[in-house]
Amino acid sequence: LTMTDDELEAIMQDMEDKEWFDDTTSEVEASFVVYNMNFDALTCVRIVVVQSRAGRFRSIATAQTHLLHMYADDSVWPRLWDGLFLCQLGTLFVWEIREFCSTC
Repeated sequence: LTMTDDELEAIMQDMEDKEWFDDTTSEVEASFVVYNMNFDALTCVRIVVVQSRAGRFRSIATAQTHLLHMYADDSVWPRLWDGLFLCQLGTLFVWEIREFCSTC
C-alpha cells in the first residue's frame, strides 16, 4: 500500500493493455485472506466494485471469519450440537439417496 499514484496508474495501464479489463468491464473483485494471531482465526475479505449503467461506482465489502480452534474449552456442548447436526445431515443424505434410487 505504499504505491504512488503514478505506479498504480502504470499497473492499471498494463492490465488494460493485457486486456484484463476494458470499456465494457462493469465489475472488479478482489479477495484476500488475513490470519488473526490473537484469535487464531482466518478472515476472508471480498471487495467488489460495480459500475452502474449510469456510470456511478458502488463498492461492496464482505468479510467471513472462521475460528481455527472451535473447541478451545473442555465443554461438551459444542461437540454435542455438532454431532447432532452431523446426524441430521446424514439422515437427510440417506433419505435423498433412497428417493433417488427409487426413481431409477
